[in-house]
Amino acid sequence: MADGWIQAFTYEGNKPEEVVDLYEAEVSSKVTLDIDFSDVKSVVSKFDQIEVDMPAFMTINNVKCGGYAFEQSGSKLTLKNVYTSSNMTITADITSLNFKEKDTSYGSLSISGGKVKMEGKVHVTAVASSFNSGAGTTGRKISSVMNMSKFVVNAATGKFNPEIALSDLGNIKVSGIPDFLQGGNVVVDLYNPQIKLTVTSDMDVPGTLNGVIKSFKNGQLLATVNVDNIPIDANKTSTICICRRCEGVSGFDHVLTNPNLSKLIETIPDNITFSANASADQTNSYRFELGHNYTVQPAYSVDAPIAFGENASIEYRDTLDGWNDNIKDFELAEGAYVNMDASIKSCVPAYMTVSAVPVDVNGNAISADELSVEVTGSVEASKDGVSETTSPVNIKVSQMKKGAMKKLDGIVFVVAGKASDGNNAVTGITLNANRHTLKVEQLKIKLVGKLIGNFN
Repeated sequence: MADGWIQAFTYEGNKPEEVVDLYEAEVSSKVTLDIDFSDVKSVVSKFDQIEVDMPAFMTINNVKCGGYAFEQSGSKLTLKNVYTSSNMTITADITSLNFKEKDTSYGSLSISGGKVKMEGKVHVTAVASSFNSGAGTTGRKISSVMNMSKFVVNAATGKFNPEIALSDLGNIKVSGIPDFLQGGNVVVDLYNPQIKLTVTSDMDVPGTLNGVIKSFKNGQLLATVNVDNIPIDANKTSTICICRRCEGVSGFDHVLTNPNLSKLIETIPDNITFSANASADQTNSYRFELGHNYTVQPAYSVDAPIAFGENASIEYRDTLDGWNDNIKDFELAEGAYVNMDASIKSCVPAYMTVSAVPVDVNGNAISADELSVEVTGSVEASKDGVSETTSPVNIKVSQMKKGAMKKLDGIVFVVAGKASDGNNAVTGITLNANRHTLKVEQLKIKLVGKLIGNFN
């Protein structure tokens, strides 16, 4: 019996940055092993058996052994009755490389220190039962020439961190805002605003999307909300809802809760932007095809039904004017005042207070040291947005400086609504323009006291 190493090969290269760990690489390569018997054929005319061992980390297929029959066990070939009268050529396709192969008898393949390292040997064991002893056996050897083509990696299984380039997901312009949400004292604490996200991925690897949503008004940043760990499902289009409250939200692949969403629109913005970056799951192994352009395509919309949270505050203004032509020629006697009584019916799910500001013919406010305004009463909230409440409100305008009443042309009403009165809160009811109405009935305006006319 004769045995020994007839070939050895090594490789070392840099590990690609996106590769975290490799289990297997699907490759295309060919190996040719030419075995030369010319130095031994005068001693041995036939080997009863030849075993050729290649590294266990290589998977070989489509093996040919110069017309000889053979048995294959992994990367080991066993041939019977091999004649030395002519040399033998073994060819095979290398179809995969196993980075986790534990049998290192004939070589190893590993990733270490940012390097891909390969070392391999080819071992031959030849057994013959008859020899030509007269030819001399000392120093005789079987030689070989080995050629291996360049490895072309078609796919790989392992842990990866591929770069997934995502630009901004776009921006949404906010318009058509009702007047009662545009006042300077308005705090829009929405009950359950939602970001509805659709993510299409053709990768075999799941991942996550981390995003930043920003709201702007007149070019100034209002608020920033981070939305992290948004799931990206492998090989499908996923629907995701990011909401302030998850109760009652259904019909999505994933529902994520973010209690800060309402901060984006506490002050109504005119623009909302969403930027994001994606990363693949690095905790499990997956298969990637090399040379294939994988895409992750997100799209989103904002759904913000006007249903208030407990910190919401709205403000609505209206003007009742045109009085000056009727009162400019009169002077109030001492102690006289203008009195207004009204009954306010509300289906609005908000507690409302009423204030009033006296204005002149130019719409300018008249100072409190000239005309004093007292408002008594507030508007009770509809608890369900359906049941109507009735609340009495009284407004009293008194002259503080002689002649000031002649400047009066009307009253600007400011109705401020809050979801909470400090003890109770009405939340989660979406406002409806047709159903949630505020009506002033039984409006009575009268002068209490004496008028002094000047008709000159």
